[in-house]
Amino acid sequence: MSDKLPHIRGRIAALRSFHEIVRALQSLAAAQSRAAAPALEAARAHLAATRQALAAFAPGLLADLAPGAAEDAPLAPAFGPQSARADAPETGPAAAPRATLLVMGSEHGFVGAMNARLAARAVRALAPGEALEVVGARLARTLAQESGRAPDAVLPMPARIASAPELAARLAARLARAPSLRLIHAPCGRGGPQAPVLTRLAPHRLDPAAARPPSGLDAPLAQLAPDALAAGLADELLFSRIAAALVETMAAENAARLEVMRAADRNIREKLAELTRQSLILRQDEITEEMMDVLTGAEALRQAEEDPL
Repeated sequence: MSDKLPHIRGRIAALRSFHEIVRALQSLAAAQSRAAAPALEAARAHLAATRQALAAFAPGLLADLAPGAAEDAPLAPAFGPQSARADAPETGPAAAPRATLLVMGSEHGFVGAMNARLAARAVRALAPGEALEVVGARLARTLAQESGRAPDAVLPMPARIASAPELAARLAARLARAPSLRLIHAPCGRGGPQAPVLTRLAPHRLDPAAARPPSGLDAPLAQLAPDALAAGLADELLFSRIAAALVETMAAENAARLEVMRAADRNIREKLAELTRQSLILRQDEITEEMMDVLTGAEALRQAEEDPL
């Protein structure tokens, strides 16, 4: 019994130290989740505005990219030059000349099964000959460990939400050259990361005849030729969809980490309560044993006084 109490007290001290780390990570995840909320709203608003412009100037392209469009439908050649923010500097892996599957996951751990689900979805979706590019170092490791498939390129997920547009611009400028581009990411819902979603980003099936300026008194003003305007809007749509997916993935990562840290906090509190209860019981037993020793000694002394040799 004398060995158990110090051992339990040592475990309590270690758990309390670990609890401080968990609480710090929980606070950080909560702060990042709060910061991600307005950024996610802004990214979705930008995407909606781009879609609204496309609805006015290139309705054929918007119909092609509607949620009901079949993701795996046969693809026709892309419409327009697809410069996709060509003014953005190209950094990182070389330009993609072939069909590409882009998968977005977490850069760090403590996100539960988020990366495992994304990796499993990517393995099922990857087509023969399709390049696999990953955003998120932890997701890349999960892919390599669980499937044995090393990505063709790995890019770090930005540490700050404000850096997401820069990465989205680089990705859009480079991957717009791919003959086809598909994206897998985990949307962020109220409960954290949702089931991975597979989306086709390019090419766009659009008849150039569909790119015509709207008519009527409410028609927006445009200074570009209809085909050039539609192509520019298509490029902007590609950028905005990648940017929105990046922000959603970062928000999902923070939400998942917050949930994991909350669960860890609850488990540690419960374990600390149990260990504290055990330590109190052992301490009570120890005190009882000490009292019994004192009483036994006192009884022995009394008997010795009553029965002197």
